[in-house]
Amino acid sequence: MSVKTLDKITYLYLILPLCIFLINWLNPVVASIALISLIIILKFTFKDLLNRKLEITKYQLILVISIAALWCVLAGIGGLYYQSPDWHWRNAIFRDLINFSHPVIYDNGAALVYYFGLFLPAAIVGKLMLFFGSTPELAFKIGNLFNLLYSVFGIVLVFLQTLLLTNAKKKHIFIVIFLFILFSGLDILYGKNNSYEILHIEWHKHGWQFSSNTTLLFWVYNQTIAPWLITALFLRRSFNISNYGFLAALGLFYAPLPFAGLCLYLSFMAICRFIIQFTKKHLKWFFKDLFNIKNFLSIFILMPIFYCFYSSNITANEHQIYIINEPFNILKFVFIEFGFYFFFIGIKNLKNPLYYISLFSLFFVLFFKIGDNIDFCMRASIPALFVMFILVIKYLFDSNRLLLGKILLSVTLLLGMVTPYFEFYRGYFLNYVYFAEPQIKDEMVTLNKKINKNCVKEFVTVTDFLILNFGNYKNYGAVDLDKHIFFKYLAKKPRR
Repeated sequence: MSVKTLDKITYLYLILPLCIFLINWLNPVVASIALISLIIILKFTFKDLLNRKLEITKYQLILVISIAALWCVLAGIGGLYYQSPDWHWRNAIFRDLINFSHPVIYDNGAALVYYFGLFLPAAIVGKLMLFFGSTPELAFKIGNLFNLLYSVFGIVLVFLQTLLLTNAKKKHIFIVIFLFILFSGLDILYGKNNSYEILHIEWHKHGWQFSSNTTLLFWVYNQTIAPWLITALFLRRSFNISNYGFLAALGLFYAPLPFAGLCLYLSFMAICRFIIQFTKKHLKWFFKDLFNIKNFLSIFILMPIFYCFYSSNITANEHQIYIINEPFNILKFVFIEFGFYFFFIGIKNLKNPLYYISLFSLFFVLFFKIGDNIDFCMRASIPALFVMFILVIKYLFDSNRLLLGKILLSVTLLLGMVTPYFEFYRGYFLNYVYFAEPQIKDEMVTLNKKINKNCVKEFVTVTDFLILNFGNYKNYGAVDLDKHIFFKYLAKKPRR
């Protein structure tokens, strides 16, 4: 398989939802400027791609696709299997993207403002079903199935990019994929294990969480698949600062919190590149790459659009940032959650800046809390956890490493697999053993008339009693639209 073709497909996969957003949410003038900028960026991005071969057979590729499909189905994507409680919001948002005109403006004048980029291709399919006369429920179901296909496609790309990054040989392909699905910190040694959490052990005693790869897919796939791909594209050419602006713009569009984690890598690697070029007296090449057309258009055209959109969100305007002053508890969490991994791979990566940036990043996110929840810790860590996985696998398959180190690292990986085991087991237990809650979490139906400035946390009507699901509808929308730059100057005028 040609890697150049794979990279082009990866970029196009990421860009399709972005194009839908630009066309459907922006007024014609702003949309035209943004789309022309995107075409120029793509032209230069494709021109810079390097070519090589990914060693994988046709039959291996079919099996990779099958594994990706099974993983996505078990995550609840497509509505064919058990869905975690967060899906009440996911399904409501997806249904609104189908049933309402774009941009989504509700009957009370509030707007849907959320990181729904990954939903958009499937939502368009749902809209087409409505156009051809189907019922809203059938349109939702067909759209859901397409959402499953699009997500499977994304996970296949994640798997293939991961194989490239780890330089996996043919005989190691399925070992790498197996380890990616089951990669996690050692929550079994420190996680809480009471009531509902006996089936979800990643909540630690002091409130932090670094989610396993399976947990991320099962709970927040809409802000996980794209950040994995964007981080992979960054790692493939980590010193290529000419592409940083575009990767940052894509990251901000898909998920603001993982974007924050990605920015740490982009910033520190840019500094490393500057130092290297400075010592070699080649600073002109650094500034030539930094101030190129791709970075200019990404930073000054695309990113302001996404920033204005997300900054209109009610919660984004209200939440304060708190600094957590618990150094001892943070050190204990770090030691158990990822300290073992960094200890084992340290010798191999003493001169690797990515190793130190990852370590700093995973420490950094633990010291900050936005509002009342710990989402920043859980989601801003996504890029660093992905990088850590790549470094771990490269150590494991390095023939120059001591066998004892590999054995100890393997034991650590096995202990970490307990966490995703519970994620897989929860769906089976709650649906086929305990019958505690409905398989499909779709009782919220819509966010219409629910988003307003003074709304408080409300209980969602759910049949499961293992966990009380509550949500703040302010997290998903904007009000007083004429006061926000995005809706006042950039967005389409809503159809009534």
